[in-house]
Amino acid sequence: MPVPLKTLFYNLGYFWQEVKTSIRLNLWTSFFSAASIGLILFILAAVLAGWWTSQHFVAMLSREAEISVFWQEGLAEEEVAALVGEVEALAGVREVRIVSAEEAYQRMAEILGREAGVLALFESNPFVPYIEVKPVLAESVEVVEGIRELPGIAYVRDNREILARLQGLVRILEVLGYAGLAAVTVAALIIISHIIKLSFYARRSQIYTLELLGAPGSFIAVPFLLEGLLIALLGGLLAMALVLPAVHLVAGQLSGLLPFLSLPDPGAMGWKLAGLLAGLSAAFGLAGSLLGLSTAKM
Repeated sequence: MPVPLKTLFYNLGYFWQEVKTSIRLNLWTSFFSAASIGLILFILAAVLAGWWTSQHFVAMLSREAEISVFWQEGLAEEEVAALVGEVEALAGVREVRIVSAEEAYQRMAEILGREAGVLALFESNPFVPYIEVKPVLAESVEVVEGIRELPGIAYVRDNREILARLQGLVRILEVLGYAGLAAVTVAALIIISHIIKLSFYARRSQIYTLELLGAPGSFIAVPFLLEGLLIALLGGLLAMALVLPAVHLVAGQLSGLLPFLSLPDPGAMGWKLAGLLAGLSAAFGLAGSLLGLSTAKM
């Protein structure tokens, strides 16, 4: 028979006293259990951080994805303008503009950086104007095929291969993220259920006495549920204490090594991971406690 909420609240002091007694009886086991949960949650956070960062890069590059369209020599300005209009009319096209030969030269100089002096070896500007097309990434294949069918097109260049590889990397990290979550779930449930079973067996005589006095099973189970929840939350706090500085440290190192890349906000990512770890640790604590109680026998 379930215990009324009023009774549970009234006996909270007793429940917490029982939790402290149980943890004192299994102090080192409880400590190593919390530490183990904290470490495996930290590993999960590292996998998730890599997954979210790669998604950020793909989204950023997708927004910057462009198709370079070169028209045939000899086209008049009116024909080029008409060609631009036809490209704009294609489904999946977000933006279209003409890049002049001078702008193309400047872009290459910026890319080459210190080596831009090599461009001075050319007697004239080696670049030609072209049409810059920014497509919706999911429809880029259709956009490229549509452009190639237009009259007056000489060559179409796109970066689909690079984006496809990046998306492949995201899928791999996504699989690792789900696999890591599954592994962490199993490990946490085993650890917590084991400590709850130890506590249960260590206090069998007390539990038997409570049953003889007419205490319902739900009343007896509450201290064990609170114990599992407390151990898991302590593990979650340990993981959060490791994750928050680690995210800022890694972000600082990456920004120094890759200054040209826009990284996700480390503060926002750190707190997002912390919130997720808090929720997971609470869920693992309750689920592991229930599993331990369901498999324990008098």
